[in-house]
Amino acid sequence: MTKRSIRMTRRRFLKATACAVGAPPVLPASVFGADTPGNRLTVACIGVGRMGTGDLNDLMGRTGVQVVVVCDVDAKHLQNAKATVEKKYAASAPGGAYKGCATHGDFRELLARPDIDVVQIVTPDHWHAIPAIEAAKAGKDIFPQKPMTYSLEEGRVLSDTIHRC
Repeated sequence: MTKRSIRMTRRRFLKATACAVGAPPVLPASVFGADTPGNRLTVACIGVGRMGTGDLNDLMGRTGVQVVVVCDVDAKHLQNAKATVEKKYAASAPGGAYKGCATHGDFRELLARPDIDVVQIVTPDHWHAIPAIEAAKAGKDIFPQKPMTYSLEEGRVLSDTIHRC
């Protein structure tokens, strides 16, 4: 019994390589579902003052991330952040309008929302742990500013809470 061998020529090699490697980059990302809502992280920003606004702008510049909620105890910061989010997303929206950013004065209200994937916490240092612990209990991913907690005890509680959830 003899095996029939297929001779690999340079032309066959290049053709096979082009088919395997060249085709995917030519196709738009939407073919693979890369820009579908299920592949986007929805973010809530707690604390949108000076440092929080900088982090908010950084998040909005990332692909695959959408800020849907801003939260601050200061009404002026809250309205400025909402306007910033809506202006940014309106620039790329069909028709140039976007009104999809919710506001909350109390972080506990946004933690109850099932559509939030990640919570960014940019509050004063002594106030990082409580929203982080509550976010972990609500099943949210946490993106805190440093220091993550103000004391070792707070850090231990946060770590234990994350481990349990």
